[in-house]
Amino acid sequence: MKTLLATACLVFFGHQIVLAQSTPSSKAVAAINAVSVSCPSSSTTTKTSCSTGWVNVMSAQIKTSNVADLFVSPSLVTGLFTSTQVKGNGSGSTSSATSMGGVQVRVLLDGRPGFAYPDTSGDGVTFDQRIQTLTANLGFIFT
Repeated sequence: MKTLLATACLVFFGHQIVLAQSTPSSKAVAAINAVSVSCPSSSTTTKTSCSTGWVNVMSAQIKTSNVADLFVSPSLVTGLFTSTQVKGNGSGSTSSATSMGGVQVRVLLDGRPGFAYPDTSGDGVTFDQRIQTLTANLGFIFT
């Protein structure tokens, strides 16, 4: 009876060890960066970030032993500054100006945009956006 019990325990616990070996190991990677970008929309510039509209914020490599799902969860703190200016004119009519800015994030997988939920098109996900319209009637004060 003791032999039967010992054999049953060995089979049960041995089976659990074999199952544990087939469980894939979790892999994680993190990167931290601080980026400041200034791209005036009204002027043409040769800066790479302004000409393409994208700036590499973080870069990390992760190696998987076989095909696996990747979970990417970016966390950003953003701030937008828009300089909206109106000018007076000699006729006293209303002057308006609009400024806008935004932060979009996309994931590159092997250098190409990753097509994943919620960004199924690869165009990025909007993290922050600002549109400001300023209208003033400065009259004949400033010209």
